[in-house]
Amino acid sequence: YCPFDQNYKVCVQYDCAKLGFTEDDKTSWCADLIKCKGNEKMTLCQKPCLATNYPELKELAESGMCKLITMKNDITIPENQSITLADNITLDGGNHLLTATGSQNNYNLFVLGEHNGIRNLSIAYTSKQNKSYNAIFSAKDIDLENINIDFTVNSPDINNDKQAWIVKTSNHNVVMRGKINVSINTEHYVDFISQSYVTFDHADVSVVSKGANQGAEMFQVIREFKLQNSNLSVAAGLFMSTPQAPYEFENSTVEISNTLYWTEDAEKVFDLSLKSSTLTFLSNSLFTGNAQNAIFRLQGTTDKPSKLVFKKSQDFKQAKVETSNTTDLVEINGVTYHPTQTGTTLLSEVANSPNWEPAQ
Repeated sequence: YCPFDQNYKVCVQYDCAKLGFTEDDKTSWCADLIKCKGNEKMTLCQKPCLATNYPELKELAESGMCKLITMKNDITIPENQSITLADNITLDGGNHLLTATGSQNNYNLFVLGEHNGIRNLSIAYTSKQNKSYNAIFSAKDIDLENINIDFTVNSPDINNDKQAWIVKTSNHNVVMRGKINVSINTEHYVDFISQSYVTFDHADVSVVSKGANQGAEMFQVIREFKLQNSNLSVAAGLFMSTPQAPYEFENSTVEISNTLYWTEDAEKVFDLSLKSSTLTFLSNSLFTGNAQNAIFRLQGTTDKPSKLVFKKSQDFKQAKVETSNTTDLVEINGVTYHPTQTGTTLLSEVANSPNWEPAQ
């Protein structure tokens, strides 16, 4: 009989079942398996992949031993301390709360490797720097699923140079699924997602900026944006800035309030395709900068038309609507119109255009 000792990979003459070996497949979450001698179908993970405090979470994340790390309770991260995830690790928060505070310049809560995932986690993050350039996720490719984020800037000397990000990558993929709730509490700019290829897939997303100036850019320098089979609700200062590619909404519903549109790049315009989707502006959204020349491309089908809704009167500037199906709809001030023929029309002229008529 060999007493069980995790320092040994193989022992002889022991009862695997009594020592906790099982035949279930652990390869999806454990990178370091011990096999039972005499029955290699029975395995045991060398070290449990459960985190109950910050030191345990930090060790498991950096070691790369576990492909799946699970939080067993709420965890508080010491001020200015980070979590570095090795490649190919998923962190499951177990629906617990992670609390963190940053008071240094260029502080990142999560520093991520290749192909990381974070799911079922609530994050309460407070930035105390007046010019911090901080991020919750400084990422390469990342998947986020069922995430709640409360992002607060609490600085005694906030200035206009204040800039922070929730998700910032360097031209990598950000995929979000499930319930995503983001609350931003600041009077200055915080980007929700920056410098990324963005996909929302079967997601239910709510983003609210509670600052006095509602100073939040939802999507900044986005290389690609796709919303698929999802719901997105945004109440913030700026929906997007400096877009690098058209936005695509497919089989999705979007509601936007108190939102501006602009871009710094004179060559770019707000270009959005609605594929069997509905986009609703709940309040008087100001078309500024290059958004004055925005184009909304309605690409619905006969069975699933697209719809563009403006609940309040707008100064549309030179913004246009392009239709590819006569069943697509535009609602302005409570009146719904459909095109009698496809083509492009200034939004300001839809109500009086011979190519549009009130829908029955």
